[in-house]
Amino acid sequence: MRATVVFVVALVLVAACMRVAAEDAAPESPKPQARKLRSLFQACRDDIKRLCKQRRGVLNCIEKNATNVENEVCAAWLKARAACKADVEKSSCATTPFRACLMKLDTDSLTTDCSESDFYKSVRRTRNLINKRRAAAGAGTTGTGGGAAAGSSDSK
Repeated sequence: MRATVVFVVALVLVAACMRVAAEDAAPESPKPQARKLRSLFQACRDDIKRLCKQRRGVLNCIEKNATNVENEVCAAWLKARAACKADVEKSSCATTPFRACLMKLDTDSLTTDCSESDFYKSVRRTRNLINKRRAAAGAGTTGTGGGAAAGSSDSK
C-alpha cells in the first residue's frame, strides 16, 4: 500500500515537472488583447465616473464635458459621435431620432470621421443585431402577428 502511494506521488511530481518544463520551453504567447469596446459608455467609463456624478443624463453630461475628457479613446468616440450628429443634422431624416436616421443614411453620404469610426461601427453592429433578433422573433411566431409588431416601431 505504501509503495503505491509513493508511486502515485512520484508520478504526480513528474507530471508537474514536465508541465512546467513544457511551459518554460513554449514560445511566449502574445498578450491578450483588450475586449473590443461596444459602446460610448464603455469607451468613456472612467471619464463618466469622474465628470458625471448624476446617474441620469450621462450622455448629455459627457458630451458637454468633451473638452475635459482625459481618455483618448473616449475623446475619439465623442468626436465621431459629433461628426455623425452633424451628418444627421444635414440629412433629410434629421427630424427623426438620431440613431434611426443615422442607420437610414448611406455610408457614402457620411463623412469619414463618422463612417470609419468605432462609434459608427458600434451603432451599425447594434442595429444588425436588433434586426436579426426581430427576424428570428418574427419567424418564431405563428399567426399571432407578433412578427409585424416587433418590426413596426422602426418603420417610421
